Amino acid sequence: MSWMWDGDGERVDFITEDLAVANLEAASDPETLIRHGIRGVVDASNREGNPRFPGIHYHEVPIADPDERLVDLLPGVVAFIDEARRHGNVLLHCVAGVSRSPALAICYLHERHGLSLPAALHHVCSRRAYANPHPLFLRLIHAYYDAQNGNAAGQSPSPSDHRSGGEVADPDRQDG
Repeated sequence: MSWMWDGDGERVDFITEDLAVANLEAASDPETLIRHGIRGVVDASNREGNPRFPGIHYHEVPIADPDERLVDLLPGVVAFIDEARRHGNVLLHCVAGVSRSPALAICYLHERHGLSLPAALHHVCSRRAYANPHPLFLRLIHAYYDAQNGNAAGQSPSPSDHRSGGEVADPDRQDG
């Protein structure tokens, strides 16, 4: 199932089979985390004092929305997700689950599932209707990966790109 509704209205949206995006409220509820098999949490809420629960590994991403430091934190986020997935599902969250955590999910899909940035944006937005990463994040992400790949900067994906239609490869799907 690509998404699940919790009984109290908190929404945890699975972007891949083991990577989900949610808001701070869902991430603060131990029953929600247990129900969804969450064993690792990337906290991009930029708030101190969020609850921490035994048996769950946490990674802090102290960024505002927007924040130009997002790309500086990507290697640590990707490495944490890789390691945490070995133990169970991973939750990316910010305060509302709209901008910061979807932006991180886009990066992970691009790096680890090989999706283009527009395809990753489309996929995240198709799995989480609330997703709407800040345009600055999208520009920074595009420039970061262009620089990594030695490409000249081109047009960055925009929030409207995910509504343009067309099929996007499902990173969970295995053709064969």
